Formats: sequence, structure tokens, C-alpha cells
Amino acid sequence: MTTDTLRTWSHILFLLSIGLPILGAGAAVGRYYVDRHISGPWILSAREKETFIQSLKDAPKGKVAIEYMRSDEPRSREFAVKIRDILKDSGYEVLGYMAGFMQADAPPLVGVRISVKDQTSDTVGGGLQRAFQAVGIRTEGAACSSRCNL
Repeated sequence: MTTDTLRTWSHILFLLSIGLPILGAGAAVGRYYVDRHISGPWILSAREKETFIQSLKDAPKGKVAIEYMRSDEPRSREFAVKIRDILKDSGYEVLGYMAGFMQADAPPLVGVRISVKDQTSDTVGGGLQRAFQAVGIRTEGAACSSRCNL
């Protein structure tokens, strides 16, 4: 190799060492945007919010505790706060705390899970489930575990 060839490769490698971190930063910003603003059921459009509220109008009311997944806390907590506010404004008795939880030894949770502890809460949970489904959010029902304290 000649000195000119080595100098050319040196310039190319130097430019790559500057360009690749910039591309990496751009990819990280793009990933943040997709994760934060586009993915998942974590955003309700104005139309979806109105549909959700309308679906709750005639639904049975009762006590509701809201929890969110800590593994996706930035999005899931923000979404949980919005849902809490809608439920309060719609006449539900929402408990004053929102617990974050970690799910272990289970398939990833997709959408919203509504847990009920008895027949009365099953009626309330069914109304909530139908409201979420009305805006296209996958919603599954489950029996409440022993830690359910509503």
C-alpha cells in the first residue's frame, strides 16, 4: 500500500467514526418517537376518547383500581392516568393510588386486562371491557387474585 492509499483509508475511517454515532443517535430518536407516539394502545385519539366516554355512559358503575406495567412505565403509566381521569369523570369510584406491577413467568400482556373479584364487579368489568373494545383495544377479563382489595 502506498502512503496515499493509507491516507485515503484513514480519512474514510475517520469520517465513519464520526458518522456512525450520529446515525446511531438518529436511530435512537426515531425509536423513541415510534415507541412513545405511535406504538401500542397507549394513545387515544380525540374520536376514540369520545367513543370510549360514550360507551361508559350507560355502563354499570362501581369501584375501580388501576394498575400499569412497570416494564413499559413511561407509556403505560401515562395511559393509565388518562384512563383514570376518564373513569372518574364518568362516575366510577377510582381508588386513589395507581400501582405499577411487574409480570413474571407469563406471556407478555397485550392490550388491557380487567380483573374482577365477584359477580358485582364482573358486571362493572364487562362494561369497561366493552368500552375498551369499542375503541379497538384488546381487552381480556380475568378472575382477581387474592391480592385484590376492592
